[in-house]
Amino acid sequence: FGEVTNNDTYTEDVTEEYYDSQARLKVLESKEARLIALLDKAVNITDIVAIENELAKVRSDIEVIQGRLQYLTNSTSFSTINIELKQAIPGHVKAPQGTTGKAWKALINSINNLIDFGSGLIVFLAAALPWLVILAVIYLIIRSIRKKRKNKKDA
Repeated sequence: FGEVTNNDTYTEDVTEEYYDSQARLKVLESKEARLIALLDKAVNITDIVAIENELAKVRSDIEVIQGRLQYLTNSTSFSTINIELKQAIPGHVKAPQGTTGKAWKALINSINNLIDFGSGLIVFLAAALPWLVILAVIYLIIRSIRKKRKNKKDA
């Protein structure tokens, strides 16, 4: 079907991060439970506000860690595969599989470069043709004017 020219594999072990996040989550959840117990016992408005502020911070941290754990769980459940396909350029000669040696590869590269140069030259000439015709007409006009002037001088 084709030829594999490059193959990269990238893996990332997130086991340590996952277990570390689980441990931090348990610590935060127990801290949250203690803060809720303190909130139930608090009578002073200042204490209640301070405990609720700390409780909000802890709840936010818990949600961040839960989100990260969810991401790690999802990303380890699925794999990402990136495939890049390139169409072979017609007219290019490729070295057969199993061929070794820099000399052979240099020859193939030289042939491919020659084909590219020829193709580029044809495109350039096709693009330059209208300008060359205009320049040729201008040259012929100037040449005929010079001939007429020279003939007038000689006569």
